[in-house]
Amino acid sequence: MLQDVKTLWSSHRATLGFFPDGAFEEYMAKGWIVIASEDGQLLGYTIYRLNRGRAAIVHLCVDPNQRGKGIARQLVDAVKQRTSETEGIIVSCRRDFEAHKMWHHFDFAPIDEKRGKSKQGHLLVIWWFDHLNARDLFTTRRDTLLENNTVAVIDNNILLDLYHQECEICEALFTGWILDEVSFAITPETYVEINRNDCPENRKKIRGYISQRDLIEIPIPDEDRKLAAAELKPILSNKGSDQDVSDFKQVRNAIAGKASFFITKDSKLLKKSDEIFSATNLLLVHPSEFITHFDKLIHEAAYQPERLAGSNLKTRKVDAKDANLLWERLGGNNGEKKNAFVNLIRNASVKLDGAKILVVEEDGVPVGVVHYLNNEHNQIEVPLLRVAKHRIESTINYYLISEIVLRAAMEKKAASIVTDQYLSSKSIDVLRNLHFTRVRTGWAKIGVHCVGSLYDVIKHLMSIPQDNFKGVEELRDMVHDAIRQFEGNDGEALEIERRLWPAKIQESGVPCYIVPIRPQWAMHLFDAGLAGEQLFGVLEDLALNRENVYYRSTHPFSPKAPARILWYVSGESRSSNSKQIRACSLLEEVVVDKPKAAFGKFKRLGIYEWKDVFELADKDLDKPVAVLKFSGTESFTNPMSFSGSQDMLVRYGMKKNTFTGPVCIPLECFEHIYQACMNMLEE
Repeated sequence: MLQDVKTLWSSHRATLGFFPDGAFEEYMAKGWIVIASEDGQLLGYTIYRLNRGRAAIVHLCVDPNQRGKGIARQLVDAVKQRTSETEGIIVSCRRDFEAHKMWHHFDFAPIDEKRGKSKQGHLLVIWWFDHLNARDLFTTRRDTLLENNTVAVIDNNILLDLYHQECEICEALFTGWILDEVSFAITPETYVEINRNDCPENRKKIRGYISQRDLIEIPIPDEDRKLAAAELKPILSNKGSDQDVSDFKQVRNAIAGKASFFITKDSKLLKKSDEIFSATNLLLVHPSEFITHFDKLIHEAAYQPERLAGSNLKTRKVDAKDANLLWERLGGNNGEKKNAFVNLIRNASVKLDGAKILVVEEDGVPVGVVHYLNNEHNQIEVPLLRVAKHRIESTINYYLISEIVLRAAMEKKAASIVTDQYLSSKSIDVLRNLHFTRVRTGWAKIGVHCVGSLYDVIKHLMSIPQDNFKGVEELRDMVHDAIRQFEGNDGEALEIERRLWPAKIQESGVPCYIVPIRPQWAMHLFDAGLAGEQLFGVLEDLALNRENVYYRSTHPFSPKAPARILWYVSGESRSSNSKQIRACSLLEEVVVDKPKAAFGKFKRLGIYEWKDVFELADKDLDKPVAVLKFSGTESFTNPMSFSGSQDMLVRYGMKKNTFTGPVCIPLECFEHIYQACMNMLEE
């Protein structure tokens, strides 16, 4: 097949350029040649190389008889997949070549131009596809601005009006009182629209103006781009003139980049504003409307918590008849065979030995499936974990995986191990974030359901038969080494605790609090039990996020982070689930600020609307509120009543308390309450 590649290159050498004969063998040996073939016939190929954390496409060539079949896109997609750990992919293409127009369709952005090294000095366009892996001062600043401010993408017509100084209203967008709360951004499609300008000097000046104006290029994850396109297509056509295609991609990119606003003067787009907002939560506005109704728009429409609170997610047991539907929605990753997937579903659905297979549905449509069992080594094994490309894909992954870890720890399993060989990149990201480690058979984590010292953790691990660590021996040894090498640093102990979650380690030295929370907030933030459900049972309304925030008054005081929190659900005594300590979390951060600033920083987390925060501050824009950011929440299996909590306070030398505000408690008191609520106390 390599000889066929050389022959195809030779036929198109005039456009592809010189390539030494030996280089083909070298690039093939490195795996840098991607070939498309059918029945032994070469359809096309691409050559790329890796250098300094970036990928560069050297050749992209499709047999003329095979063009128009999407082969070039498949080849480029394969390069994207192979180079996903790099910063991105760069391509240089002569502007006068027909192929120059192609890169736009593959979501590359024309970021620069330069003269070629040939005698003719042909103009080369530099195209870039960003994998969003770069971490430098620029990206850190960009991410900080996007996280802390409301994001508004400006359409190309606004950019050009600003550049030509032809629109007083557009210029008013950049006044100080707006810039205090809004980060204005462009999308990669802006560079495509600039590239259509026939004058090289004008193209250069407009690109320079973007930097001068300090406009941020909003990062667009590739999977989010595809999801956003699917949502937008029923409303806005992605076909037609070049301008129609750019209009679609500008709006799509703003949705995928999680912007709150898209500011445009395009009347055709503005007519679709209500439909687009209803489907995607992106608000299209004219610049004059944005300025006139700024306060209302920012504080009433901008907050959309990843469209989480409005989700209608439920789980149920899988039936054998679901197999084909689940394959269509969730199977086929990375060359997976249908028969193997369907047989796994059918076999798992009839097992009665503790194995379970559950499907997560949204409005009756499968968006995830998980199959877990107790394997021969007394580990919880997960041979199937799939979540569809979904707006809250990472969140669904997080809760499925974290519940398995918690279950394994509570049942004193040696480890949790995910052996599914066809995991999505999002699932792998979540596994890494939950401190899973790559092992020979999959991804594994040791979780310890232990409250005590590091010595107690070692004792707990030693109490588990060592044969149960089969396949994860290296991981067990890493845990032992980390504990043995501990040198008394609180932060180091807390990191060990995170890796062994749900362990609670005394040496971490963090304070402990009982924090009151109202039932309506507890139910949405973490407590499915308030509705009488469990995640692995009959889950209703999975209105949860990996991290969440809780707003409260700064009086009588605000807890210090990091810390452990026991959540006391307040409320009316007629509710059987109120007036109880019902959950435990790790407090990651506490921010005390004025309502607008606090809400702006955490608008993507939690289920609060601006009116809730405003009312908490007694409708005083200058009155500080406290924001508690927390993670790693565990709902208790045996919540503690108010009277039980009072007995605990007295037992550990404290006065009784009505929990109208946070109460700092001794570590020993925390440990006793936690163990009682998790049924860990010996009879």
